[in-house]
Amino acid sequence: MKKTITSLCILACMAVSVLFADSNAYAKKITSVNQAQKKALNEVKNSVVTDTELDNEDGQAVYEISLLKGTREYDIVYRAKDGKKVKYSWEDNDIYSSGNNKTMSKNECKKLALKKVKKATVISLTEKIDDGFTVYKVTLKKGNKKYKLEYLAEGRKLIEYEWELTKKADSGKGYISGKKAQEIALAKVTGGQVVKCKLETDDGIPEYEIEILADGIEYEFTIHAESGKILEMEADD
Repeated sequence: MKKTITSLCILACMAVSVLFADSNAYAKKITSVNQAQKKALNEVKNSVVTDTELDNEDGQAVYEISLLKGTREYDIVYRAKDGKKVKYSWEDNDIYSSGNNKTMSKNECKKLALKKVKKATVISLTEKIDDGFTVYKVTLKKGNKKYKLEYLAEGRKLIEYEWELTKKADSGKGYISGKKAQEIALAKVTGGQVVKCKLETDDGIPEYEIEILADGIEYEFTIHAESGKILEMEADD
């Protein structure tokens, strides 16, 4: 009897674990602008969202969130299908108030960059003059991420930081590209010219909104971003 009860408890726990795992997997998927904004706000505490855009990169739907916190502007890009962060960057608008009068060399800048991104490989280190100040731009590679860091030489201050995924194999299957959606619409309009192509979601459905001009007539298409099926088509003089 004890063995039976124990077995039932184990099965129940396994069932709960499976359900919990499934719910977590579902929760990771981003299906709305509001959900993407909450994710970004949770990452950059005490910030405010200044802009949000649903876009397409390499056939993948992505949410681009811009935030402001103090003197820093943040940009975060999440992949819609799994909520994975594929790009992260910030820029300090108050670059000249470092409180440090020391000036660093290229070699010192390289050391600072490698300290910031440990075990990375420096690809390039360039120097430029910005408003009379020397700025070093360092490009690094680590795993499937590419980093770009900018330092102010006068003050030894990091003023820009960015990384993005470079591993294309990680993208998997996604939506059709904007170019493909345009081709589908243009096939229905002889001699037309695309004046607008935008990826949006309507009740959780990813759609391309495409406008085409031809012989003084404006055509509007709604194309399913996954299947490529034309959902709506209108024509106005």
